[in-house]
Amino acid sequence: MGVNVIRKIGYTVLPAVLLAGSVFAASPARQSSAITADALTWGFQKEASGLLGEVQVLSGKLRLEADKLESFPRSKLSWESHANQLNLVREQINQIGDRLERLQEIRHVTSPWQRQVIDRVVPVAVELAARTEAAIGHLNENKGHLFAPVYVDHLTTLSDQAGEMKESVNTFLEFAETQQKLDQLQEKIRDLQS
Repeated sequence: MGVNVIRKIGYTVLPAVLLAGSVFAASPARQSSAITADALTWGFQKEASGLLGEVQVLSGKLRLEADKLESFPRSKLSWESHANQLNLVREQINQIGDRLERLQEIRHVTSPWQRQVIDRVVPVAVELAARTEAAIGHLNENKGHLFAPVYVDHLTTLSDQAGEMKESVNTFLEFAETQQKLDQLQEKIRDLQS
């Protein structure tokens, strides 16, 4: 399974979107079904927010592990230390991949800002998975070449992209929180004016 969890993300989008489109197209347009659809959408949006919060925490942990891994060539640690740290990074990426897979499944019923963050983070996660797999492959084949430029480049890219993912998720969640505060203030103003 390993890094392949991330690869499944792209394959789940099209069937989910096609299925969702056919289900919603077949629904009769009644008031009660519209309320149910709104309630259902709201539940998915709350689920997406929770999953994005988990991705935020996991991407922070991933950033720490990737930064630590990037420092290994300068520390002249053993290949076993590299392997252990790469496994930690892979586990973090797989955990993020599990959340992103679910987010892709419910993407069509999430809010616009949630779709934006999903669209922004998924390609980064896919690249992180590919780089991790490449670094593991290099390490397995070249245990004595821990300073090879291609390997060091994989580690640097892992660190950079982990930071990019963390920053993207943080920014979008901060945006959502700010938007919610703005909506609450606008509601207060409307209440004061009535």
